[in-house]
Amino acid sequence: MNPYTSLRKIISPFYRYLEMRYKMMIYNHRKDGIRTKIRNKKKIRVAFLTVNLPMWKYDRLFRLLLDDPLFEPLIVTMPRPMFNLEAEKDEQLRLLQYCRELGYPVIPGYDYDKNVFNGADIINADIVFFSQPYNAAYKEHKIEAFWDKSLFCYVPYCITIEKANKLSNMLLKNICE
Repeated sequence: MNPYTSLRKIISPFYRYLEMRYKMMIYNHRKDGIRTKIRNKKKIRVAFLTVNLPMWKYDRLFRLLLDDPLFEPLIVTMPRPMFNLEAEKDEQLRLLQYCRELGYPVIPGYDYDKNVFNGADIINADIVFFSQPYNAAYKEHKIEAFWDKSLFCYVPYCITIEKANKLSNMLLKNICE
């Protein structure tokens, strides 16, 4: 076995842990300023980044925000990078259709007609709900794309019954409100 491969296996998790702690430190330093800016706004934009329909667990909350004049909720369909964009198209269209049938404001995370992502600059959210805790997204939808001016929330789409540090010690879970 190559000694560098063994060393990489030892160092890699430690490096990822340090990188996460560093990102948490940066974001936590900014968080109070972000809260203050949001608190002083007349309209708070709340984006729900959703991967697919089975992971959409926010219906009741979304309706409450729609009815409150202080909030401007928006659903963003978010294609997953582990599949190619064309393979994700059907799932994204299904989610868009569901939202439109209910009259929910929705934008595609990826515009298949223009072949461009609708990223943080288009979404322009004050609060971002992620439907999954992994930061496995295209760079336009990663936590880091929003963290200069957004607060983060996460509601689990499932219940984890095992005690695994990998699932509980993630960047999003450590910085969420």
